[in-house]
Amino acid sequence: MDTIPRIMKQIVDEKYFNVPCKGPQCARRGGYYSPCYQCSRHYKYYFTEIASIDNVEVSVVLTIEPKTKDDKVLQCEFKLMCDSAVCEDYSKEIINYEDNKYTFEIEDWIYILTQVKYYIDNIRFDKFQSKFTLEPYNDYKIIITTFLCGDNPKITKKYEMCCVCFDNTKRRTVCCRGYVCAHCYFNIKPRMCHHCYHNHYNDDCEVDGCNERPCPLCRKSMNSGNVFDEDDIV
Repeated sequence: MDTIPRIMKQIVDEKYFNVPCKGPQCARRGGYYSPCYQCSRHYKYYFTEIASIDNVEVSVVLTIEPKTKDDKVLQCEFKLMCDSAVCEDYSKEIINYEDNKYTFEIEDWIYILTQVKYYIDNIRFDKFQSKFTLEPYNDYKIIITTFLCGDNPKITKKYEMCCVCFDNTKRRTVCCRGYVCAHCYFNIKPRMCHHCYHNHYNDDCEVDGCNERPCPLCRKSMNSGNVFDEDDIV
């Protein structure tokens, strides 16, 4: 039952807890060095096999980090890192500093991985708010607001229908401030320069607009508002 927690504990023990620290602030406990602020020994476990959740591209990571130089206790955090053009990162503390954990034992890892499984199984993307949440979807407020506002010219709403799927969303583009929900954003293929097109995107690419998605309304880049140079972009 606890095979996976034991594997995770072994990984962290070998790469994190049992690595000697040369700093004078590090305390030696049970024959091993505990992590401290001076070590800056933050441990991150990336779930690289997960490409997207609820049709939104994400990077899933589990982080462990010490608190401060004087109070060397650990925290564990679950995090979804998203494209900042679409939504903010989602983070949830699993074990916080107040728990005063100096190391994680098997029972801690069972709890941590049970929580991670719960988040992955139950989290969803709220297309209207453009954020990840564990809360159940409730569009009653949207329905009521839409009914009350109608086409009242005196009122400016913070949401509108997505220009592609016609669902209500608060997410707007940088280019023309049109409404495109996150799901439709990821369904639009990014445009690439001639070099990156065949070799995948290069992080050092200097071509404006490369690996950016065109707006379905104005055809500029939804990320930056750049006009695509047809001589450089495929």
